[in-house]
Amino acid sequence: MRPSLRRFLLGLHRYVGLAFAAFLAVSGLTGSILAFADDYDHWMHPGLWRVTPVGVRLPEQTLADRVIERLTNEGSQTHIDQIRLNGDHSSQVFVLTDGRMMFVNPYNGTILGTRDHPSREAAFVAWVYQLHVRLLAGNVGEWIVDIATATVFLLVPTGVYLWWNKKRLSLKLRASWRRITWDLHNVAGLYGFVLIFLLAVTGLLIAYETPLYWIARSEPWRPERAPQSVLPGTPGPDAHLPNLDELLIAANRVLPEAETYQIQLPIRNRSPLRIMKRGPGMAGSSTVYLDRYDGHILRVEDVSKLPRAYRAHLMNQAIHTGSFLGLPGKIVLSVSSILLVVLVVTGCVVWWQRQA
Repeated sequence: MRPSLRRFLLGLHRYVGLAFAAFLAVSGLTGSILAFADDYDHWMHPGLWRVTPVGVRLPEQTLADRVIERLTNEGSQTHIDQIRLNGDHSSQVFVLTDGRMMFVNPYNGTILGTRDHPSREAAFVAWVYQLHVRLLAGNVGEWIVDIATATVFLLVPTGVYLWWNKKRLSLKLRASWRRITWDLHNVAGLYGFVLIFLLAVTGLLIAYETPLYWIARSEPWRPERAPQSVLPGTPGPDAHLPNLDELLIAANRVLPEAETYQIQLPIRNRSPLRIMKRGPGMAGSSTVYLDRYDGHILRVEDVSKLPRAYRAHLMNQAIHTGSFLGLPGKIVLSVSSILLVVLVVTGCVVWWQRQA
């Protein structure tokens, strides 16, 4: 490596990093927190979320009837707006039209608790998200975050180029503090540069999606207006309205490989019932619209058959959040974000040590 080129790249790497160090550190720290955004409430309130599987789950209509019975006994005029289905070891959440949430054990129908306002954990995650995306400073903060993210495209290649000169592969813990800091900066950069670069790419593509449409060679998808249920005529003596379990069976026939995670109940006479399913595929969800009166399929939005640009959008978000790999993906995302913080801190310390 020519000395003049190395000095130039070192100066570029050092001063661009210093200029945006604070913003990159905030981005990494908040990103590591947001990796587990959906888990904090579960961890802090296990009595509402965790259940022990005993036998088989009760039918969905039976669980809904238990909630309706409780509301009737309370004299409440509210209704069920949506039902959120969770894993085998989790409660089922009934969201009501007045904003309350009722947590129900799906194995015995016991109502575990009611929440009438967002949890402190949800409020904290929302605050961290605004800090991560906008620095709590509106559009100006969003621009700063985007520019800081773009500097990764400069810092990563120059960092790898500079590392190649000495090729630090491990820490020497018995060395001086100055040497440990220098080695930690090199090692963190070496083992984390691919993931950090990937986070920067996906983050910018979330902010500016036009390149995704170009790569996918497809236009963005705009959902059509929801279909409507057909109002029945005068019902006969044998008229039968389909219950939730019959509607779920109908939805499973058209998308048998996708797992149901949410049921949105009709809010008006002509509204459809919507059943939301994860997949098919690694990212995104599909929706089955059903007539609330006779249960026939009104429309199926199969995510695997939607335009490529939309599927690219979903996959990009899933990669950035780590959601497509479940818990392992969240751990990788959190560790990658922490490595960015380590690089920022050690880089600043190395610079300060050279000034001392």
